[in-house]
Amino acid sequence: MWPYFKEKIAKLILGAVNVDLPPVAVHMGLRTWEQQDALYALGRTVKNPDGAGPEKPLGNIVTKAKGGESWHCFGVAADIVFKPDGKWSWADKMPWGALGKIGVELGLEWGGVWKFKDLPHFQLRSTMTIQEAQEIYKKGGIAPVWDEIARRIASEPFVK
Repeated sequence: MWPYFKEKIAKLILGAVNVDLPPVAVHMGLRTWEQQDALYALGRTVKNPDGAGPEKPLGNIVTKAKGGESWHCFGVAADIVFKPDGKWSWADKMPWGALGKIGVELGLEWGGVWKFKDLPHFQLRSTMTIQEAQEIYKKGGIAPVWDEIARRIASEPFVK
């Protein structure tokens, strides 16, 4: 993950501790485009054991984003999941709203407010489109993407 974003995620985790939420941790941060494509396939063309049954033989769809279409692929998104008793939990009963509020207060965008809710997902508020990030990445990899985001953050104080 981009160090600037990683620092925000560390503050999010500390914020959860400070308000006595159940333990949370980064379940997934930076993904390669190939890893993102593999997640995209789950529930579509590859069986996902989660949710698989007679009505949904391929199980639940995990993501709407293909490789390069998620901010995970650029190191500025992370899935923060509750981990009570040392075991990952995506249960609805977890205090997702309280966790989302902390993230938003830190200037992060939270997937819990999206139409296609993604409760564990936090990302840097966008200073560019995903298409701009893809073009920069294709020319020079991830470091130039981070450099451009940093440049834009410096000129847009509201996203700090």
